[in-house]
Amino acid sequence: MHDVALLGDFDGDQEGYSVAKAAEIKRKGHVGVRLQRIRLNNHKRNKMGDIDEKLRLFVEEALRLGFDRISEGDHHPFALLLDSDGREHVMNLQTTSGEINASLVESGRDVIRAFPTGRMYALVWDGYLTTDAVKQDAVSVEAGKRADKTAYVFAQRYKQNEGSNGLTKDGSPLLVQDAKHLWKASKSRPKYTSESVYTILHSKDLANMFRSSRSGMFTEGKKWTSAERLLRAARSAGQAVPVIFAPGEDIRELTYFAEIDDLKISQDEDGKWSTTVSVRNLTKIRPPRPKKTQLKVCSTGERLPANHIRPYVLVETPSFLTKEKKGK
Repeated sequence: MHDVALLGDFDGDQEGYSVAKAAEIKRKGHVGVRLQRIRLNNHKRNKMGDIDEKLRLFVEEALRLGFDRISEGDHHPFALLLDSDGREHVMNLQTTSGEINASLVESGRDVIRAFPTGRMYALVWDGYLTTDAVKQDAVSVEAGKRADKTAYVFAQRYKQNEGSNGLTKDGSPLLVQDAKHLWKASKSRPKYTSESVYTILHSKDLANMFRSSRSGMFTEGKKWTSAERLLRAARSAGQAVPVIFAPGEDIRELTYFAEIDDLKISQDEDGKWSTTVSVRNLTKIRPPRPKKTQLKVCSTGERLPANHIRPYVLVETPSFLTKEKKGK
């Protein structure tokens, strides 16, 4: 057995990871190692654009980084992780002897499973992709996004340049197949913060998000400073911030709630502020729906007024969210 040296800025426990020795495989042009083969099922062949945009961009970054490393002669697998604060961590997977072994990929999965509070992960290795009985070299990426039920395997095919040591990408990246998610979703509901965000959004936008894997994003032309602070504190405590919606065309009833996945405040060239909010696990509130006036404003302890029209306000997390989550 060989110990795996985890090189990078990951702060987790680095003990206990080991890999079995595997034989190197020579391939034309240079000596390399094929750590895992994947076969493209034509029924599963999809375009990259079919997945969540944030995950797609993250995967494209991982594929680029993997291709660049392989082009430079580095065939070690690595893990790319995005933590809860939006910082990226690169974990290079190597044996202490420097030998590239096949089970480094599985060791990479162990590293990802141990990552405490990540948003997205990508495990990258140099492998083969078989399409229509044709086997090709490919940068392979297994990636997932927290709260999603399914992870995916992607591939960027490449070929050796004739008469040189360089590599060339062959076609566009492919979504190859589904994979088991390395961050298992909890069967129990997340622990909510004691404060929630109340806001309004048109019913059509809410319905579109619900149909789109119960996730999505919207932009409000205000600076959500208090909500940003709440989300930052929640992430540190391992909690989720609920956001409760009333339909913009009729703000009397509460119709949906979700969990804030991300929140970005920005300022344009004219000095105007806006906030883009990403949500996940959008859930319908079943009739009879509660009135917005049942919510208590955190800053005053009073009920939310019926004539309240501000774009958002922090409210005490209502008990009915727990009931709706259990009965979803």
